[in-house]
Amino acid sequence: MAGPGLNILHELRRRECFGPAVLPLPPLGEFTCGTATGSGVINNDPSMVGSPAFAASFNGVYNHGRLLALADEEGYLTIIDTSQALPRSTADEAGPRPSAQWLAHRNAIFDLAWFREDEAMLAASGDQTISLWDTGMAEQLGTFCGHTGSVKTLDPMPGSRHVFASGARDGQLAVWDTRIHTRTPEGGTPPVLTVQDAHAAGEPRRRGRPRTPLQGRPKLSVTSALFLPDARTLATGGVDGMVRLWDLRRGGGCAAAARPGRGPAPGAAAAGASLRPVACISSPPLGSGLKQHGVTCLALHPDGARLLVSLTGGHHLAFDVLRPGAGPRAVYAGHAAASFYVKAGFSPDGRFLASGSSDRRVHVWEVDGPPAAAAAGGPALHAPLAALEGHEGEVTAVAWCPTDPDRLASAADDATVRVWARRPRARDPEPAAERCPRSARQLLSGFLGEAACRGWAGEPAERPAPRGEGRTGPASDPAAPERCATTAISAGALPGLATPATPRGAGTGERGGGSPPPAWRLADYATPGGALAGRSGAAGSGATGRKRARQASIAAFFTSPLRRPVIDLTCQAPG
Repeated sequence: MAGPGLNILHELRRRECFGPAVLPLPPLGEFTCGTATGSGVINNDPSMVGSPAFAASFNGVYNHGRLLALADEEGYLTIIDTSQALPRSTADEAGPRPSAQWLAHRNAIFDLAWFREDEAMLAASGDQTISLWDTGMAEQLGTFCGHTGSVKTLDPMPGSRHVFASGARDGQLAVWDTRIHTRTPEGGTPPVLTVQDAHAAGEPRRRGRPRTPLQGRPKLSVTSALFLPDARTLATGGVDGMVRLWDLRRGGGCAAAARPGRGPAPGAAAAGASLRPVACISSPPLGSGLKQHGVTCLALHPDGARLLVSLTGGHHLAFDVLRPGAGPRAVYAGHAAASFYVKAGFSPDGRFLASGSSDRRVHVWEVDGPPAAAAAGGPALHAPLAALEGHEGEVTAVAWCPTDPDRLASAADDATVRVWARRPRARDPEPAAERCPRSARQLLSGFLGEAACRGWAGEPAERPAPRGEGRTGPASDPAAPERCATTAISAGALPGLATPATPRGAGTGERGGGSPPPAWRLADYATPGGALAGRSGAAGSGATGRKRARQASIAAFFTSPLRRPVIDLTCQAPG
């Protein structure tokens, strides 16, 4: 029987060199709504009256990222499982129904965000507050008060389960921490950092008499807030067309909030008067005489190196995160943005950009595709690849499924939500030599040498014979991968595969100890075949036996697929 070491190499070779091919996506013109599996039109009418959805977002953990959350004008939060039959209406009780729906605010919800690995959800409302909800029980965990205008945007800090940022029409930038125990007179949690007039600071003053309060300008709204990958820098966009980058470590009172895992000192919020932006992005440049357009939204490319700035002028600008002052790298134009409700976002693979539009269509661009035009020394101009038609009102929110680039959701002012999907199409496999990634070749060559790696990758090379006599298995028969070791590992046998922690409520948290378990059920990380005992090829004693057992466990890791956890949202709307 083949040794564990050769089984590992054989599985690496079979998976990386001869596994399923990663092929280009089909043309974007094949996006359909209603004819492909998992697509359709949903009427958003939770109170039996059509209500436009202002925000849409897919989750990132449970159910393979197929849960679509909607926030609408009436204050409802709705969760729809797009992996099953879609409901015709969010209030339809005859056919398929949403997975969950409840009234979160008595005012419009302008933005939402999945929080704490989908266990909670944040909602920014026009009632000047932000609410935190348990997604499994539809139970409110907290309210955050401090804005004096409609909250337009929010974004959780990467890597943190407690810190998030928000922006509002009062021109205020605020950073919040759920671990704060102090309360405002309204009974909510105050922010740990506030920056008043975030997009009015540093504005050049004109000569003449100073303005009186009655003659002063209205406060410039913060329309978008986005954390950069370093979790220390916060980008904000405003109606002034400027994008400002803030280093939260310089905020004094928010220094602890900028460090995930370390809570700020209890007390009132820091005023943030000493916090100044570390960089300002303006397009067109100030002093050029060209009209400034407001920022509708900010989006980060999956590689973390490009920042997308969407403007009301009808174009998107892509900036280098490390060199924002160098100007835009690319311009994506061809849509219309007549309001600040039009949003945009990148596909999970980073190849495409989708955006809503005031012309009732969803526009899609290829991010790194050939430009339509390029000025000498200027950014490349890209035209849309496709325009998806079907909505009867301004398309506002768009959301890509994080695990499926073939699934896209859009919401419009016609009170409908459309889930678009590509038609399935047969794909021809590529030659094995072209599918072998460089990382796999380097790994195999480190074990067997370059000559043997060429032979295992399907290239002409003489393959070394296995040592020993009477040894059978994949080392001597490469055409029989089914005879390799299929040992399974138990949950917790390898680092990173531990079973989930105890349910919320058993320890510390917002609901305290002794609370009942949530409605969602977390499936155990498990692999078919049982526990670690009973490995094949693990015979032996002492250091040699332990080494072979470890190798067999790693081989099983490559052969046994892991089942992802599933969320079960069974809550009903509160009476």
